Amino acid sequence: MTAPILITRDASVARVTLARPAVRNAFDAETIAALHAAFVELPGDGALRAIVLDAQGPAFCAGADLNYMRAMAGWDDATNRDDAMRLARMLRAIAECPLPVIARVHGDAFAGGVGERLHAVELPEWDLLVGWPGRGLSTAAMFADASLRRDTPALRVDDFVATQRAAGDAPALSYGRNDLQPVAQARLPELAALYDWLAAHGSGTPRMSGSGSALFVPGRVEFDVDELPADWRLRGCRALREHPLLGWADGADATV
Repeated sequence: MTAPILITRDASVARVTLARPAVRNAFDAETIAALHAAFVELPGDGALRAIVLDAQGPAFCAGADLNYMRAMAGWDDATNRDDAMRLARMLRAIAECPLPVIARVHGDAFAGGVGERLHAVELPEWDLLVGWPGRGLSTAAMFADASLRRDTPALRVDDFVATQRAAGDAPALSYGRNDLQPVAQARLPELAALYDWLAAHGSGTPRMSGSGSALFVPGRVEFDVDELPADWRLRGCRALREHPLLGWADGADATV
């Protein structure tokens, strides 16, 4: 098996090279583990003064490997959490590396959040009912579906903020749409049934959370668990004004 990264040294500089050019250096579990190990071990070499992170091929990194993401669809919750923590540890090892890290980026460099600009947004603490039908659909399958709309115009956070202000304390769920939702509902009858139930019992139109197979609707809803399908999972939640991890990276005792 070809190593997902290469490590070379030139005097006091180490070079860590993403070495999966055939898939544009997309991340998988092996790549994440190798990068974490490299950025934990290299700072222990007293002869090194800096690390250069670069890549082979025409692209720097294409984000997550689709085959890797497809496999996630079959994992249980504990396995998904463990995988997310391994990614977090890898990113933190690079971010907190005691040696200077220089990214030599060429070509494409894709990941979640590319092209976004952060805005401060004041949000009400909405009550929400979140439901999951007991079965999901992989992100790769949804993106490959021929019915997925690919002509949605760009949305602006400023427009969302204006819509939210006009809505007052109610969730501004009328703004925008999730193009993956109709694909998921068409391919998962369980999700379509959950949508109908939430629409009948909630206080608005159910929306799908990202590329997952969970739906949410505003409002507090009372229901009899025994009358619901056994596979459904429903939780009453409250939207937060601040992310629970706000300030986490600055905490002196924060660990991953």
